[in-house]
Amino acid sequence: MNSVVPADGERASIFSASSVENGMSFYTWTPKRGVGQGRSWVDADVTVYGVKASLVQQAQADNKCTAWGKNIENCRGNGSGDRPECKSVND
Repeated sequence: MNSVVPADGERASIFSASSVENGMSFYTWTPKRGVGQGRSWVDADVTVYGVKASLVQQAQADNKCTAWGKNIENCRGNGSGDRPECKSVND
């Protein structure tokens, strides 16, 4: 996670990433800000590594890997409401 603007309050920008069958799902929400308040954004770098299905199946059988459907990140700015602070995640 590089930066999230705005980072404070109930209208702080949101970032979410989840694993889905055969891929990843990403969601961002940034508020429309008033005149003179500047722009809003989520700036993040994501690296995804793919592996053979047979390796995934073996890792799941050994309880070393979670099946798809896992929420990897669900954050809001510096943290507010039911979402934690946006920060870098390794999963």
